[in-house]
This record gives sequence, C-alpha cells and structure tokens, in this order.
Amino acid sequence: MLVVNIGNTNTYFRDIESGEQVFVSTHHAAFRTGHTELFSRDQNLHQIISKSNLALIASVVPKATIIVQKLLEEQGYQVEMLDKMDTSVLDAKKFSSTLGDDRFAECYQAVKEFGGDILVIDFGTATTINIIQNSNFVGGQILLGAQTSLNALHQMTALLPDIQLKNYDQGQLADIPPVATTTESNMLAGVIVGAAESINGMTERLQQTHDYSNIVITGGNATYILPYLRIEYSYRPHLLMDGLVSIASK
Repeated sequence: MLVVNIGNTNTYFRDIESGEQVFVSTHHAAFRTGHTELFSRDQNLHQIISKSNLALIASVVPKATIIVQKLLEEQGYQVEMLDKMDTSVLDAKKFSSTLGDDRFAECYQAVKEFGGDILVIDFGTATTINIIQNSNFVGGQILLGAQTSLNALHQMTALLPDIQLKNYDQGQLADIPPVATTTESNMLAGVIVGAAESINGMTERLQQTHDYSNIVITGGNATYILPYLRIEYSYRPHLLMDGLVSIASK
C-alpha cells in the first residue's frame, strides 16, 4: 500500500511494505497541469508507484489532492482519503472539519507511541502546537514557520535578502550569536532563535495548566531550531508519514 502526504511545501510518497520514501515539490508543474510526467520522469517515484494499487492520501492542499488522486487512479490505484472520524487511537471528532490531515496523522502517531497527554510540535511551513489530553485532541496554536517568516521578510521589504534555509548545513546555524552583526545573521537570529524561544515560552505556559508527559517534535525546519530549545523533547523526523502508515495498517 502507498501512503501520500500532500503538504504546502513537499509531497511525500511511501510504500508501506518496502519502507521506500521519496518526495517532490508540491510546486511541481504537474500539480497544476495534471501531467503524468510527475510519475514517469522521476525514476525513484515511478518505482514506488509501481509497487501497489491501493493508496491513502492525507492533504492540506485541496487543488493538489485532486491532481494526485487523478494521477494515481490513472495508474490503476484505488484511492482512499484520511478519515479523521476514526477514534481508535486519537479522538479528534470535534475538530474533524477543521483539523489538518497532517496534524491528525502526527497526533495519532504520537499518542500511539507516547500515550495520551502530549504536546506535538511541527516546525513546517507553519509551526503548529497540537495539544492532546487523555488521547483527545483539545486544540492548539499556529505560528509562522521559519522559512515562511524569512520569505515574508524578503517579499514584504525592499532591501532584506532572500534567505533559504535549505542552503545551510545544520551545523552552520547551530550557534547563531546573540548579537547579530550582519543583515543575514540578524534575520536568522530573529527567525531561528525567535522560533525556539516562542516554543520555550508557549510550552512553559501550557505546562502550568496541565501536566504533559512528553513533547514530541517533528517538521522539516526542526533541525535548525532544536539547538536553541530549553525543553525536554522527543524528536521524530518522520512522525507524519509514520502516522499514515499506522493508520493504513490498522
């Protein structure tokens, strides 16, 4: 079986049996045109697609969902969409119409691994804080993601540069000085260290009202921010895809 996560930045495909996983940019032209080149030109993706005929899709990009579902069905797939009404592990029924598929899958897996009182933090396109009490999703918070913040600073100003985190090794950003002296380091300090400090503060505030046994962190920008966190946490880089596999396999 194939599980697919369509995110705002990237779309991931994982074959459950082999564990093979690849991703493509959700901004790929095929997501606008519906051309089958998405599957035919990427050899690794083509190999994964050819392994099965059943797919589970989670998505936060409705237009791309239609395209991917169409392309998979053209390849002979039976496609299912994520069911957020399933309460076997995580109860999020109250929020089923508004909670993103990505957040549901991550919280599902976190509860399965760690139990019922957890904070799940995803440093992605948006940074999300997901609050789980007694295996129930009770709410959360949404903040600007690190790269999204950098993009906004560049696009909304005349002189601030275009900074892409993917151009930096993790080690390059592991010791940003508290007193930044260049425009680039000013932006990185504000965004990266600022993101960490917002989580340090938010989690401290949440712990004052409820005892959360674990804080689980994931997301594509997490590795840049982890060095600046002052909280105890469990890091799960593939939490979302692992959650989809758990849901599909039950």
